[in-house]
Amino acid sequence: MRQYRASLPGMRVTPRQKSMLGCPWHKTHSVFQGSKAYERIRWRGFDNGPKARLGRATTDLPAAMLLRCVPIQGSWGGRRPDPMTRFLYFAYGSNMLTERLTARCASATPVGPAEARGHAVSYCLGSSDGSAKAGIFKAPEQTAYGVLFLIDSEQRHFLDRAEGAPDIYRRIEIEVFSYAAGHPADAVTYLPHPDRTANGLHPYAWYRALCVGGARQHSLPESAIDNLRVGPVQPMPPQARGKRAWQGRLLAHEALIQAGLVPPKDDEPLP
Repeated sequence: MRQYRASLPGMRVTPRQKSMLGCPWHKTHSVFQGSKAYERIRWRGFDNGPKARLGRATTDLPAAMLLRCVPIQGSWGGRRPDPMTRFLYFAYGSNMLTERLTARCASATPVGPAEARGHAVSYCLGSSDGSAKAGIFKAPEQTAYGVLFLIDSEQRHFLDRAEGAPDIYRRIEIEVFSYAAGHPADAVTYLPHPDRTANGLHPYAWYRALCVGGARQHSLPESAIDNLRVGPVQPMPPQARGKRAWQGRLLAHEALIQAGLVPPKDDEPLP
């Protein structure tokens, strides 16, 4: 974690308050003086204090507190962010492509690659658009690779809606290991509903291109990319035009183009 010195006018801290903060004063985390300012602010105890201006926002600051703000990349200062402001999301399918996820949750900020040990990823969920989608499931001695994002808590319902929770996917909390932070973290992810098995279905080419594009964008291991890349694709049915599968195809192509990738033909294998 990068550390920045506090500079609050008139701040006074007693030894007792220091002990309550649980951190030596010389190791106090403070404001990240950057253009995107203050990813998160946390303090403990103390109900009153002066006001200080933080970037564009003004907030009540207790006289003895810790400011801990997280730069775009790196640690968030613990196993999870403050749930009142942001949450960690572990993406392992099409949402790994940043342009795909930001179209759904504009505040999504990539943290970096992560892994969920004891889990695996495959195209195991049967979607209502007639194809298979990626799903995560428990698998001893295997590892599921994905990407961590920080998302504003107020946009959680957008992600729920995009994932069809709780009918298609179920939102759960999972322990992952973040490569950027260098320690385990608790993140939100989506588990396929047990009644939504793929039953011989395969992913559409555009969906698989999103998954592989996201894995390559964030430099996941080649084994994880091959796991998503190899295998047959589901042909787009002629009657799909104007329906959900066709709408998903249009949105996927838009995200791929924004990411600088070439959308595949509906039956084209990925390189």
